[in-house]
Amino acid sequence: MFDLSAPKILIAFLLLLVMSLWSWRFLKYSAFPKSSQQAIITLRWLSIILLLLLWFRFEYTFHQTRFEKPQIAVVIDNSQSMNFHGNGSEALIESIRTGPKLSFLRENALIHWYAGYDEAYSINYRQLNGLSFEGNYTNLAALLKNVVAKHPSGALEALILISDGQSGVGIPLPELQLSGFEKLIVIGVGDTLQDFLPKLYPSQNKIFASDADSIEIRFTMENPGAFPLSGKIFVSFESSDEKMMLPVNLDPGRQERFKVTFGPQKTGNTLTVWKFQRAGFDSLFTLKEKLPVTIRPYLYNLTLISDKPNPDAAFVREILRSDQRYLINNILLSELTDKTADSDLLLLFIAPGEENEILSRYSKSIPHAIFYQNHLEKIEWVEGYLMEAFYPFLLTGSDLENSQSNWRGLPPTVRSNKNLPGQKALISEKPPQETIISFGENGIYWGIQGMWRWNLAGYEKNWENHYRQHILKSVEWLLRQDQRKILQWKDGFATASRYETVTMPLIANLDEDTLKAKSRLVISVLDSAKSELWRQDIKTPKDENIIQWRSEQAGKFHLAAAIYSENTLLASDSAQLKITDISPEYETRGCDVKALRKLAEKHSGFFYYLSANDTIDYRPPQKKRELQWRFDAGADYRFLLILLIPAIAEWIIRKRNGGI
Repeated sequence: MFDLSAPKILIAFLLLLVMSLWSWRFLKYSAFPKSSQQAIITLRWLSIILLLLLWFRFEYTFHQTRFEKPQIAVVIDNSQSMNFHGNGSEALIESIRTGPKLSFLRENALIHWYAGYDEAYSINYRQLNGLSFEGNYTNLAALLKNVVAKHPSGALEALILISDGQSGVGIPLPELQLSGFEKLIVIGVGDTLQDFLPKLYPSQNKIFASDADSIEIRFTMENPGAFPLSGKIFVSFESSDEKMMLPVNLDPGRQERFKVTFGPQKTGNTLTVWKFQRAGFDSLFTLKEKLPVTIRPYLYNLTLISDKPNPDAAFVREILRSDQRYLINNILLSELTDKTADSDLLLLFIAPGEENEILSRYSKSIPHAIFYQNHLEKIEWVEGYLMEAFYPFLLTGSDLENSQSNWRGLPPTVRSNKNLPGQKALISEKPPQETIISFGENGIYWGIQGMWRWNLAGYEKNWENHYRQHILKSVEWLLRQDQRKILQWKDGFATASRYETVTMPLIANLDEDTLKAKSRLVISVLDSAKSELWRQDIKTPKDENIIQWRSEQAGKFHLAAAIYSENTLLASDSAQLKITDISPEYETRGCDVKALRKLAEKHSGFFYYLSANDTIDYRPPQKKRELQWRFDAGADYRFLLILLIPAIAEWIIRKRNGGI
């Protein structure tokens, strides 16, 4: 920092000594006021110090490191074809400029905006919501070359092109060669089907109807895109020409419930067909949601299976035959074959232990009720308590949901024989397990045990009506359970792109007792080798749980869902998911993915597809800049001019005090 040679140090010492003697003499003999004396001495010492700094060649180097935002040029293709995406080109460009799509990039980079359009669609976007573009060109290829030439080599961290690849302005994009530029990021824009098509969520899993009844279909429609959705939804059956039309006007992210009612249909199995027509377009797009519908002369097919002819089964059969919606099949256990008839509900009148053999011949999902026979000791009763005594053995689903009992549905009033005065062994202190209604996979166990046929003087009529009501009510409840799976993916099979986030709703129908327990929902994504790739635990499942996942690679995956109450598995469901390496399906005026990807690869960049709900997660590196400032007092003798400042100041002081 200093030139400390011996002669210079000696001269500096003598100079400081002389200056000290002068200061002492000036303070002692000068006639100036005290303040003026001090000011003059200070100025003299300041001059000496500055002179010494120059004499010793003082120098100082200052270093500073700064991180600056990188510069990025964004070129937006504003050609005619871009007007057919989203809500139009103007809204699309505005959403890119000011919306969340480039929010991260805007916050972390200095962006130079450019827009190019063809002459057929020459809208001036030089000013858009107060944000100006640096240039507009009618030739996109010329614009890209001009941007590269305008910025010196290394000044731009990246050049981003936002286009659908179908503009047709200038030379074809894949043939474009930007010399002198290394990194080109191409962002493809287009309408995916999910961007402009609604999503449907039917309220039923399947529909049964008789050929004499009207059919009501209820569903919820959602707009998953980022733009308002308007058009028409058409609902029909594959086996019928009858078609229902509903107008659709949904804001982004909004849902609306619909209901359509069809007249009686022909007998047979069919599927619903959902088609959507976007406003302003002629094409009809068939949506993938399909709802199974079964039309038959009867509404439900009920099968009664008994180990032997008995009055209990006959009694229940006669009750159900009074309802014309039911077709009753009566089968003895000895007549049961491996090939069983289609059935909507099984009613089993058997002894404990025989149910496994029977249920193994049917689908596990079929609801069933088991009437165990002859498993209780003989019950004695006091007249007047008959109805209350038998009520626990005929609990229906609604009774079970409303009960607060620890005995799986036994009402508090009949938990033990101590609660009923005058009763003798009406019910055991804790009934055997078989007497309590309990859930199977989709069924209940029902303790009836055949006592309703006894001759009860004065009570037989009321008693029979009591059972009739409960049996009909319970059968209806069981049939409803067949349409209400505890856990179900709304999309059984889905295809998506690795360039988008997959959204799959999972329905969890939890009854009141289950909700009170500690329940949790476990979601897993498995690869083809059944290895877990992703997992999500939901501590409090909802009726509808929205599961979102994005894959980094293409392939076939397995979605698994399981709901637990503490450590007990309540239900599970699975679905298949196919991830493709290409962008999603597009409208006719879509995105030329291959052309844009080829253009990006040619310039050592990468391609990214931007759907309506996506944002650009490009993180440009911050530029590191080293700053250095060097001061060398002895290198430039112009610094001697600084000595004039204290000299002039001393002259002014002497002038004011009459010393000159």
